[in-house]
Amino acid sequence: MGWPRSLNLKVSQARRFYGVYFVEVIPAAGMAFLSADLVRVCVGAMVFNVVILVLPLAFLVRLTSDRALLGDLATPARRRPSCGWSSPGCLSQASLGMIQYLT
Repeated sequence: MGWPRSLNLKVSQARRFYGVYFVEVIPAAGMAFLSADLVRVCVGAMVFNVVILVLPLAFLVRLTSDRALLGDLATPARRRPSCGWSSPGCLSQASLGMIQYLT
């Protein structure tokens, strides 16, 4: 966005950056302070990360399989199911198990 952005800058030098930063940090800190069970919050955050990780990982598998983009470095078709799609599949199964654990 072209804004000055760094935690090394003073608030007066990077107002927009610090505004976005505080909009993100304040609710997270409030949730940590108001929660009675911090372990459950941490496990919930990890489950959320695993669920969200499946999408970029699937995109990465598709990207590394693109011969037009990577040429000879692309993942061969015979290795895609074992190396590529097994990781998002395992993550999906693990996240379902963790969601069941939380409920």
